[in-house]
Amino acid sequence: MTAPVMTQEAGGDAAAAAPAAAAAAAADAPPGWSGTVQFPLPSEHGLDPAALPRPDDPRVRLRLVPARALAALRWRGAQPDAARVAAAEAAVRRALAVAGVSPVDPRRRHLWQYDPPFSPPYMRENEVLVEVDPSTLPAGARAAWEAAGGAG
Repeated sequence: MTAPVMTQEAGGDAAAAAPAAAAAAAADAPPGWSGTVQFPLPSEHGLDPAALPRPDDPRVRLRLVPARALAALRWRGAQPDAARVAAAEAAVRRALAVAGVSPVDPRRRHLWQYDPPFSPPYMRENEVLVEVDPSTLPAGARAAWEAAGGAG
């Protein structure tokens, strides 16, 4: 598995984010898709912006994303269509409601994909994630969040 490619469709909070050019991701995107594509940089570069490789494309911006708590549903399969993503998001939100965990934004979700488009569908990993309020996590999960460096 590789580092995830994180996508966010345009609209809501995502509309304020600058789109990132990514030839591979753009080639795999459905016609007319508009949004943001993000790639995490390896930890070997650290958090010092001066140590990060500079992008050649002016549409690509580097930014530090603060730690956040995310609830995820992972599955294997081909590039998910909108119905599959919506079903996965609904499942995550139902599980959060049952657990009494509050999402940060009831309209926002993230789609992370881990494998290149040419990977066989049975090998491709996908995740739908919803950011949650760490203060609403059950005690054990909250302790793990704080031990991992999350804000208490």
